[in-house]
Amino acid sequence: MLDAINYDIYGDAARAYARVTPRTAIDTPAYKKEVLISYEDTPCFGENRHTLQEGGSFVMDYAPSVYICLEGEAAISGDGYERPIRRGDYFYLPYAAEGKFKITAQKRAVLIECLPGKQA
Repeated sequence: MLDAINYDIYGDAARAYARVTPRTAIDTPAYKKEVLISYEDTPCFGENRHTLQEGGSFVMDYAPSVYICLEGEAAISGDGYERPIRRGDYFYLPYAAEGKFKITAQKRAVLIECLPGKQA
């Protein structure tokens, strides 16, 4: 991850260099996925923001990854398993669970998906 940092700049120049604009990948009334940091920005890691509204859901289709619930409440379900999550909760999705579980929010929830370095 330290390879993603340019140590030759600092201050306002560093902020300008590091600023990325979220890119909307999916945008429906119930679910929005925004790419915050992509592998095009750095091969060292990736980060997506998932916003769920009124019954919105999405399948966790990339693993391994770490999810952090920033806002609201939701539930993880799949393969006979269900677990509630709320603001402040975080969890790891192992490779074996890729594409087998989904997150659903009855009202509103915002989650960050943290992806590992790009695999060659």
